Amino acid sequence: MTGGSQDSLIIGKWVIVGGLCVQLVFFGAFIITSLVSHVKILRTPTAESEQTMQPHAFIWPRDWRGLLFACYAVSMVILVRSVYRLIEFTQGNDGYFISHEVFVYVFDAAMMFLVMFVMNVMHPSVVLRREDARCSKSRPAEPSVAAAIVAIILFVIATIAHIFFAWKHRTKFLIAFIVGGILEAIGYVARAISAQQTPNYSAMPYALQSLFILIAPSLFAASVYMILGRIFRLTDGDSRSLIRATRLTKIFVLGDVLAFLIQAGGGAILSGSKSASNLKLGERIIIVGLLVQIVFFGFFVIISVIFHRKMANNPTSASLSTKVNWKLYLMVLYAASFLIMVRCIYRVAEYIQGQSGTLQSHEYFAYVFDTALVFLVMVLFLIFHPSQVVPRDKAQLDEHGLMYTELRG
Repeated sequence: MTGGSQDSLIIGKWVIVGGLCVQLVFFGAFIITSLVSHVKILRTPTAESEQTMQPHAFIWPRDWRGLLFACYAVSMVILVRSVYRLIEFTQGNDGYFISHEVFVYVFDAAMMFLVMFVMNVMHPSVVLRREDARCSKSRPAEPSVAAAIVAIILFVIATIAHIFFAWKHRTKFLIAFIVGGILEAIGYVARAISAQQTPNYSAMPYALQSLFILIAPSLFAASVYMILGRIFRLTDGDSRSLIRATRLTKIFVLGDVLAFLIQAGGGAILSGSKSASNLKLGERIIIVGLLVQIVFFGFFVIISVIFHRKMANNPTSASLSTKVNWKLYLMVLYAASFLIMVRCIYRVAEYIQGQSGTLQSHEYFAYVFDTALVFLVMVLFLIFHPSQVVPRDKAQLDEHGLMYTELRG
């Protein structure tokens, strides 16, 4: 196994462990919050809670209580699965769990099947369909079907192109980028569905479009960070950077995972909010996640500029001998970082204003400062594909990796 592959394996392992730890914390907080709310409602029931209760339910009530019990059961099952996965990845490839396949079927596959079974038996539609009409009253500007369809077409085409180039050049580190494109496409499909339901929106399409369009750029950001690490290796530029390539990838990818999880948590709360307090909580959590992303991007740009200046003043022998125009790729990274930064700043302003603000009241702002900028990032990395900064061997690089050289002809 090469050094780069070993580094990727270690980074992937600890990113997964970090994600599982965050999941455990959030699920624990979720269970505690649910139990506290449950106890409060039992002690001081609201008018709506009493009206929707089934007084003669058999074993498992088909009302909000049954759905709450189902959430407890599902949460405990997912917690067990996450603890198993945490131990498995902590042990590593030589650990007891990975060495015996039976564990993955018992503590993962079986657990996930139980989750699906429980949520089919006690389907959320029991209570959600009562909330759909009430949720629709708090929606921002009515979405445009035509604009959403155009966005779907653009992101589907761009994502398919990225899948083709990733397959052609075997650039596995761009998987996160491709997943981001898929999430964007799914998000706008949900937006188109939601637009056709005006004014009686259903909860699921609205939740999907709110969440997926929000978090997808975080996956693009992770790929941008990894590309800089490849440039460091290509130019043997660790000595010209404030942070070594291996540490740089770990620090920024972990920071991006943190921003991703915070935004995902806030988006989940926001899309499922039934009260003004929950709506405000979701918006504040999203703002924190976006600010974390902006801080890491700012630091990333500073690291890139310092590396660029030091390499220009005192180039390494590898940077002079390589056939790859790595300076051009740094410019591409600056451009991509700028586009994502502008998008994040727009989103921060949008959520600070809230649903009554100018930005959420006019849909075209989202297409100009989010959709268009994110799509430009995808197009940018199609024209200047990062496969060129990943040498196949020390002697020669893939001569057909760059679209821009062919266009420049």
